[in-house]
Amino acid sequence: MNAGPGFPGRQLLLDGMAREQGMKHVEQLREYLSRLPRPAVARCPYSSAVVQHSVDTGGIDGPWWNYRAPLRPAEELPPTFFAFTGALRLGDPLPSVDWLVKAGPEVPFVVPRLLGIDRMRAVISAISVGGWDGWTITYFTDRPPAVERFNDWGSCLYYVDGGRGVEWDSMTEDAEALDFELRPWIDRGALLWIAPGDAELRLQSTSAGCPYVGLQGRRTFVRVQEGTSWEPGPAPVPA
Repeated sequence: MNAGPGFPGRQLLLDGMAREQGMKHVEQLREYLSRLPRPAVARCPYSSAVVQHSVDTGGIDGPWWNYRAPLRPAEELPPTFFAFTGALRLGDPLPSVDWLVKAGPEVPFVVPRLLGIDRMRAVISAISVGGWDGWTITYFTDRPPAVERFNDWGSCLYYVDGGRGVEWDSMTEDAEALDFELRPWIDRGALLWIAPGDAELRLQSTSAGCPYVGLQGRRTFVRVQEGTSWEPGPAPVPA
């Protein structure tokens, strides 16, 4: 389940994308999309289907991680899929990318607004991104509620099939209440987890021995750009 270091030739491709313009650049973007890893990130608690999702596991310097304009392929997801979030513990050195990266907090979390909904379940699993510890949190339900979802991991938007084809919407992560105390959610059966390295993706339902409980790190959506990381400041005070 732990994804490897991206794909062969990734750095050469990124270097070429940075240098080239025009049609050759377009071809390189297409190649990047076609070669993106699609690690198994979860198992659906309702159908037991294994869920694969694109992630540039080679590092946050790939355009998959461009927060405002993420370069991502169309995903093939089960009908019970609801949202795909994540967290990443940043290491050194940070890449000097031009675009903004928001890879989430540095410890896994849940969104109480979503996980408190009847028949909503979430699954946490471990993933490596550029050798850094990361976690995916995937939400499932067999009764989709008419509520705002959550932006896809590392992206400023999310996609949804509303009956008229795939559409997109967006929400504000920084305004969302997050909960980093995972044990109560596991104990009530709303949050499941997969052990790191478990190739069979077995869903665990007890908090005892869960390796994702009590982790330390920044608990807000950390930004990265131009080799620097920072946390959002306090909300502006109305005049």
